[in-house]
Parts: sequence; C-alpha cells; structure tokens
Amino acid sequence: RMAIGVAPSNGEVIYLSVECETDTKKGLYLSTNGGSNWEMISGEFNTKVRPFYFSNLTVDPTNDSIVAKCGLNAILSEDQGRSFTPSDYTVHSDVHDVWFDPSNTKHMLLATDGGVYESFDRGRSYKMWMNLPLSQFYRVSVDDDKPFNVYGGLQDNGSWTAPSRKAGGVGNNDWQSIFGGDGFYTFRHPTKKNIYFAEYQGGNLVRYDKNTGVAKSIAPYRQKGEEDLRYNWNTPVHLSPNDPNRMYFAAQYLYRTTNMGDTWERISPDLTTDDDSKQQQHLSGGLSIDNSTAENHCTIYTIAESPVAGETIWVGTDDGNLQVTIDGGKNWTNTVANISGLPANTWVTDIEPSTHDAKTAFVTFDGHRTGDQQPYLFKTTDNGATWTALATEAISGYALSVRQDYQKPELLYLGTEFGLHISLDGGQSWARFNNNIPKVGIRDMVIHERDNALVLGTHGRGVIIIDDLAPLQQLSSEMLAQKITFLDSPPTLLRDPGSGGSWFGGGGNYTARNPSSAAQVMYFNQKRHTFGKMYIEIYKDGEKIREIPAGKSAGLNVVSMPTRLPQPRAAPTSNRMALVSSIFGPNMPAGEYEVHLIKGKETYKSTFTLAYDPEAPYTLAEREAQQTLVNELYTMSEKMAYLWHAYGQIKEGLTQVEGLKRKPQAQVTDLLDRLSTTMSTLVSQEGDGYVNETEYLCEDIANLYRHVSGYPGQPSTSQRLEGDRLLAEMAAVENTFEQYTTTDLVAINALLAKAERDPITWESEADFSTDNPNRTSSGLGEQFFKTEAFYQLWWRMGLIR
Repeated sequence: RMAIGVAPSNGEVIYLSVECETDTKKGLYLSTNGGSNWEMISGEFNTKVRPFYFSNLTVDPTNDSIVAKCGLNAILSEDQGRSFTPSDYTVHSDVHDVWFDPSNTKHMLLATDGGVYESFDRGRSYKMWMNLPLSQFYRVSVDDDKPFNVYGGLQDNGSWTAPSRKAGGVGNNDWQSIFGGDGFYTFRHPTKKNIYFAEYQGGNLVRYDKNTGVAKSIAPYRQKGEEDLRYNWNTPVHLSPNDPNRMYFAAQYLYRTTNMGDTWERISPDLTTDDDSKQQQHLSGGLSIDNSTAENHCTIYTIAESPVAGETIWVGTDDGNLQVTIDGGKNWTNTVANISGLPANTWVTDIEPSTHDAKTAFVTFDGHRTGDQQPYLFKTTDNGATWTALATEAISGYALSVRQDYQKPELLYLGTEFGLHISLDGGQSWARFNNNIPKVGIRDMVIHERDNALVLGTHGRGVIIIDDLAPLQQLSSEMLAQKITFLDSPPTLLRDPGSGGSWFGGGGNYTARNPSSAAQVMYFNQKRHTFGKMYIEIYKDGEKIREIPAGKSAGLNVVSMPTRLPQPRAAPTSNRMALVSSIFGPNMPAGEYEVHLIKGKETYKSTFTLAYDPEAPYTLAEREAQQTLVNELYTMSEKMAYLWHAYGQIKEGLTQVEGLKRKPQAQVTDLLDRLSTTMSTLVSQEGDGYVNETEYLCEDIANLYRHVSGYPGQPSTSQRLEGDRLLAEMAAVENTFEQYTTTDLVAINALLAKAERDPITWESEADFSTDNPNRTSSGLGEQFFKTEAFYQLWWRMGLIR
C-alpha cells in the first residue's frame, strides 16, 4: 500500500510512501519533477511501519519542503524528508491523519487512536481536545454501588470506570483508569470491592487490586499436548450470574476458574472449526507481515452462562460455531447446523440466555467482514435444537448485541451497527429507538436490574444510559384500545444538594448530563391531540400547586415535572452573594401527588410519589427542621420582594406629585424622604454587583437561605437563632409598611382627593404573588444572572445539584 502527497504549492514536488517486498527499499521517496525521477530519501521506521494502517502523507499547503507522515508516531520533516522530528511524546500513538491550517501552517491537527490533538508550533507540542464524546467502547459492565458505576474497555485506550451520576455531571476527571492496552472486558468483583478484572488485546487478563495498586496477570497458558492458544483480539471474559467466584475465559478452548484466576480448569475441547486455512497468521499482511494477534481466527468470541441454569453454558466463535453444554462442560453440542437461513461461518457476536427460562436464548451473528450486511438474530426455546429467526426489514445494520428485559420477557433490545432497536412483542416487530441514541454501533449492553437502566457501550459515542426502562416495560397492546392510559412510575427521589463538576474547565472538557431528577408523568395517548386545550394540573392534599404543559403526541408521552418549588422572588439587590442565594427553590414535600390530565372536556387522573433518598444519612425529623427554616426564609424572601416592589410603586407615585399647596406638598416630600430612608435599610443598592457589597435585611435573609437550603439535615443552633432574629426584624419591617399604607398614605390620598388628583396606588400582595409565579425580580439582579461572575460564583460555592 502506498501513499501519495502532492505539494499544493508546487505540483512538481511529490512524496511517495512505498511498500514493497525488499525491506531496504521500503520507505519515503521524493520527486521534484512531477514524477519523472524519484529518490529514496528515508527508510526511517515510521516511514514504513504497518503500511496497511498508517499510509498517509500530508504536505504543508504553503511550503513544499514540509511534510508530515502518519505512523506509529507522527513524524514531520522541514527539509523534504531528509530528516524527521517525532511528534510530542505525550501524543497518543497510532496516528492516522494530519491537517495543516492553510492560513497558518504552524497550526496543525492530529487524529490518533486516542483522539484529536492541536498544535500551534508545527507539532513540537500538542494539547488534546478533551470535549469530544467519541470514545469506542467494546464492552460495558456495572456494579451495585449507589449510584452504580460503569466499567468498560476502550479501543486502544485501556480500561476505565466512572459513576453513572455525580453532582454537577460526570466529567472527564471522574473516569478512573484500571489498566492499559486495548481495553475490552472490564468489571469489578461482585463481593470483593477492591478487586477488578481487565482484559486487553490478544488474551491478556489481569486481576487488579485497588488497595495495593498492583495488577496480576492471570490468563491461562497452553498445557502439554495442546496446540498454541488462539485468543481473539477481543477475548471474552464472563462472570457467572449464579456464583460470584466463578469466571470464564476462552481461546479456542473454554476455561473456568473459581479462585479469581489463580487456577484454571479447561472445560471443553476446541469449540471452533479449527480450520487450518484460516490460521495463517504468520502470512498475514501480504508484503508486510503483520501479526499482532488481531489477525487470530477460529477463536471463541462470546461466552454466556444461563442465569436460570448454571450448568448451561453457551459459546459462540468468530468462525460460526454456536456451542452449548447443559452439564457444565462435560458434553458439548454445536447447534449452528440447526439454524436455517444463516450463511456458514458467520461470526457469533452475542449470546443472551434468558433470565426467564433455562432453555431459551437469543443469539446475534455478523457477516459484514465478508460483505454480508444483513442483521441476523435467532431465538431458541429448547437449548438450540430448533431456532426461530427474529430479524425483520425494520432492523438496519448488522447485529452486534442483544438483551432480554428482566421484567418483561417480550421486551427485547437489539444493538446493531446503526443504533438501538426495540421489540415489544418478542421479536415479531421492531422499531429503532430514536431518543438521543445516534446511529452508531452498539457493541455491548447491560441492564442494571436494581435501577432498571440500560447501559450501552457504543463504538463512537461512548457510554449511553437509558435511565429508566419503565415506560417501555409497561407498553402493551391493551393500551392501544384506550384514549389515555397512565403508566406507573417508581417513587421519584428528592435529590439532596451537592457540589461537583469541572473547576473552571472551560469548553475543553466534556461533562455528561445526570439522570433527570424531575418526577415523570407518563401516559400513552391513543391519538395526537390537535384541537382544544390539553394540560396537566398537579395537586397535593387537595390543593393545586402547579400547572405544566402536556405532551400531545400519539404514543408514549413522558412529561417532566420539576421537584423543586420555583426559586424565591428576591428584591433586586446589588450584593452578588445574595443574588446567587436565590438560584434554587426548595424541594417539594415528600408524599403522594395527584395528577389531573385535562384533555378538552375530559379529565384523566393518576398519582406519583416523591420520596427522600433512603441511603441519605438524615432523619425525617432533621429534614423537617430544615424544611421549616427554609420555608420561613423562603416566605421572608418573597415578602421582602413584594415590599420592595410596593415601596417602589409608592415612591414613584409620590415623586410624580407636584404643584400642591405648600403644606400638602411638604407632607408628600416628608413621606417620600422617610420612605426612601426606610428602603435604604432593607436592600443593598451599592456597588456594581461584585464589589463594595453591603448587607441589610434582604441580604441576610438570602445568605441564610443559601446556607440552610444547601444542607438537607438539621440546621445548626446558630442558624436557627439567626432565623429567629430575621423573623423578628421582618415583622418590624411589615409593621412599618402597614403604618405607611394605613396611616400616612391614607392621609396623602385624602389630600390628593381634595386637590382632585389621582391617588397613590400600589399592587396588592395577592396580585404580585399570582403575576408570573416563576419570574425573578427585575433590575440589577436579573442582569447579574447573565454575567460570567454569576457562573463563577455558582461553581465556587458548590451550588451544583
């Protein structure tokens, strides 16, 4: 294989990367006369390494003497290839493409097996783009921590683990490395929490102890009388669903261990076709022999033990055998001959023994390596004696993985090269799942049974989690006959506040969203609603507390209802800390809520439940004490917002009064002065929203609200005492307002009536409270919420939910 690089600035200059039989002639050639003559200018390692993989040349668009060559490492020459400089050693190996910025050729991009790198000094140093969620996961697994952790292996990027959720979202730094190499199967021991297993390319398996930081190689070796072991590049490891100490590993033979890999028992003969014609690895690569074990064939690719019958074990090979034993490996049956419609020697990609029946299994096959793009999915209910084809024309892409739902046997999940497909009827019909899952290869799937979540390992979009399978599990043919059918949902946990997230990472990092903390109102709508009103009302203890829009589409609708009350109204203070204090409203109370779905003239009713996190360390009494103080402060903030609003209207009205007789005008001026003095003691109006901060009653309320609402347990004694002080001061402020409005303004309005002028008016508290209840106060505060300073404070103060 050869690569050609023509200099854009001079078509006479051509670079050629040559692969040929003679090793001394392999390398980089140069022509300066349009190809009439050639000169070999370099036989340097990276000019000829793995030409099938690395043959790519890029010439600087403005300088024909500068050329970059892809290879195991990127190399760059500035003297027409006579000498080369390797790329920054921190760049991931296996470089596939180079780009020069035509407007500034010192600006370069590098595409490698690790990602995309950027240089501004012509490759002498690089930084990686860390914000691209494009990782390629071969396998995924989960544990039972709360929240659960995800484990997986990445193409040429090792084995990793990260939490499924974290305050602030799951960022780059939340991923922890377990081991290196090309990562494949990775999982934690179910009972020994410090023990991890990681497999990397070509049959290398390690047991990693997190406590010591030491990994032990535990892969089995061939025994006397055995042929060389043929491990697949993606060698399967399988943890028994019935015994946490039982684990399987495979080459062409199947091995079993019960002591975490210290000893292995071979429990099968060669389960592949053992076709000698497909075992010519020593000749692989043509002119350039390449045998990195990725070329191994006639290997076991997938293993699965029945979760119902532990003696039933399935094995699939990359050369088309589908083997099963029902006696723990004593006897094996190759069932592939019983499958009609499957081309011979088609790669077995996944086996899913049913969690509901010992004799049932689902198997996917992939023939794309021989040009067969068809999806192959089969089901047996008699341990492989007979098979039923389940693939239909609705499935796009060759099949890579399959799972059966734990709760609903007819619900199947199929991962193909072009995304996720769902069947609600046991495989008779299929539809592609379009909700935020792109058309990428889904190499592996695992269902987290406790959390009812589906975790997808994709080749190109990292790990994707469907957080709640309940809507899919409840869909049924009976729903089709009903206009509206509500779906059940488990209690929604009221998430306690927490801090986290990237610390000023800018746009250079990626942060995954957390599962929604909103309550889900789920219903099936027989037909799309097109005429008349359709909305949802939420009630608690008979009182309407919220109205939200309804989903009007035909089919499944999931409407999210925030579990927090609207953020408290706040007077427009210039104090930045007080402004930030009003970002979040408090949690709604735990308990049952009633849902009224109004569709035209009809009302459909359901319920949902909000509950506290049972794993949290706070007692109900501690939470109630916190909620009491938070609600008091919330009410005070709302009251202060109203008083400031009303004072502003009164002040504006008094300012407009002119031309009265001397004594009445003096009374207006006196009241205006006194009212201005009062306002100046309530809310800070100094500074620019970041410096020169002063604190009055408004700011004291806001700051205490921030501290108390940020901790869901028992408030401190000091906080409770501060709350009592603020309540007393707020009562005095309300009394002053009442004095102004029931005495002073009554007198002023009497004078205005006598002079035939309009009275001073202000909005009632009831009108103020019902006027757009989700709004924030206007003025400096609203502007501050849009500034960079606001976001910096948000992160610094840990206000990440």
